[in-house]
Amino acid sequence: RDGNSFIGGDDNTTLDNVNSIVYGKGNNITNSNQSFTFGENNETDNDTNTASIGINNVNNGNNNTINLGDSNEATNLNDSLLTGKKNIISNSNMAIVFGEENNTLSGLRTLTSGDTNIVKTSTNSMVMGKENKAENVINMTLLGEKHDVSGNTTNSLVTGLNNKEAGGNRNITTGNLNEITSAHNNVTSGFNNKLTNGGNNLLSGVNNVIINSNNSIISGDNNKTTSDTNVTVMGSNNIIKTNSLNSTLIGDDNESINLTNSVVIGESNTSTNIYNNIVSGKSNTSNNVDRSIIIGETQNTSNTVNSISVGLSNIVKTSSQIGVFGDENEVELTTKSLIYGSKNKEMEGDMDVIFGETNDISSSSISFTVGKSNIIRDCSKNATFGTTNQVNNSEDTLVNGDSNIISNVIQTTVLGRGNDVNTNTKHTLVSGWLNNESNGKNNAIFGKRNN
Repeated sequence: RDGNSFIGGDDNTTLDNVNSIVYGKGNNITNSNQSFTFGENNETDNDTNTASIGINNVNNGNNNTINLGDSNEATNLNDSLLTGKKNIISNSNMAIVFGEENNTLSGLRTLTSGDTNIVKTSTNSMVMGKENKAENVINMTLLGEKHDVSGNTTNSLVTGLNNKEAGGNRNITTGNLNEITSAHNNVTSGFNNKLTNGGNNLLSGVNNVIINSNNSIISGDNNKTTSDTNVTVMGSNNIIKTNSLNSTLIGDDNESINLTNSVVIGESNTSTNIYNNIVSGKSNTSNNVDRSIIIGETQNTSNTVNSISVGLSNIVKTSSQIGVFGDENEVELTTKSLIYGSKNKEMEGDMDVIFGETNDISSSSISFTVGKSNIIRDCSKNATFGTTNQVNNSEDTLVNGDSNIISNVIQTTVLGRGNDVNTNTKHTLVSGWLNNESNGKNNAIFGKRNN
C-alpha cells in the first residue's frame, strides 16, 4: 500500500509509505513520508522527510532528520542529524550527534560529539569528549572527559577532566576534579578545587575551597575562604573567613577571621578582627587591631590602634599610637609611646620613650628611659639613663648612673651610683656615690656617702 515510492534490494519490508525510497537489504519501513533509507537492517516508522543510511539504525516519529551510521536510535526528532555508532537520541529538536554510544534526550539546538556522552534536557549547548554528563543545561559548552554538569547550569564553559558544575551561571572551569556549585561568573583551573555560592572569583591551584565568597582571587594549594569579599589568597594551607573584606593573605598556614583592608604575609600568622593592617612574618597573633603594622615572629598584638610592632615575641595589648621594636617587649594600656630593645615592659604609659633592655615602666607619662633594668613607677616628665635605677612617684627628674633610687621628688637631678633621694626632695642636684637625701630643697650634693 505504498504510494509513489521506490524499493530496491533484498528482503526489504515496506508498508503505508508515501514518496519514499528504500534500497538495500532487510530494511523495514512503515508509515513514513518522503523518507530515504539506504543500507541494511534499518527500521523506520512514522518518519517524514528523513534519511537513514547505514546498518541497524532505528528511526521512529522523526521529521527532517538524518541518521547515518551503525545501530543508532532516533526517536521523535525534528531537524536533527545523527551520525556514528550506537548513539541514542530522542525527543529533541535541531540536535546534532556525532560519535559512538552517545545518549541525548530532550535537546534543543544541541551538539553532542565523542564517546559515551549523556545529554538530557539541554538547550543551545555543546558537549564534546568522552563519558561526559550534562543535564538541565542552557547555553553550555562542555569539552573533555568525565565531566558532570547539571542543575540548571547556564552560559558556562567546562573543559578538562572530571569537573562538576551544578546550578552555575557564566562560569569557566578547566582542569581536573574541580567542583562548582550554585556559583556565577567564576574562572576555575587546577586540581580538586571546590567553589560554592560564590561570584566573580578567580580560583587556581590544588585543593582550594571557596564558600560564599565574591570578587576574590585564590591561588596555591589547600587554601580556604568563607563568606569573604574582594580578598586575595596565595600560598598553601591558608584560611580566611567570616566577612573578610578587601584583604590579602599570602604565604603558608595563615588563618585570618574578619579582615578588612588588611594584608597578611608570611607563615602561621593568626589574625582576628583586624582592620587596615599589615602583618608580615611568622607565627604572629593579632586580635582586634586597627591601622597597625606588625612585622616579625611570634608577636602578640590585641586591642591596639595606630601602632607599629617589629621584632620577635613582642606583646602589645590595649594600646594606641605606639611603636615597639626589638624582642620580648611587653606593652599594655599605653598610648603615644616608643619602645626599642629587649624584654622591656611598659604598663599604663603615655608619651614615653624606652631604649634598652629589661626596663620596667608603669603609670608614667612623658618619660625617657635609656639603659638596662631600670624601674619607673608613677612618674611624669622624667629622663633616666643607666642601669638598675629606680624612680617612683617623681616629676621633672633626671637620673643618670647605676642603682640610684629616687622616690617622691620633684625637679631633681641625680648622677652617679647608689644614691638615694626621697621624701619630697625638690630642686636638688645630687652627684656622686651612695649619697642620701630626704626632704631636701634647693640643695647640691657632690661626693661620696653624704647624708
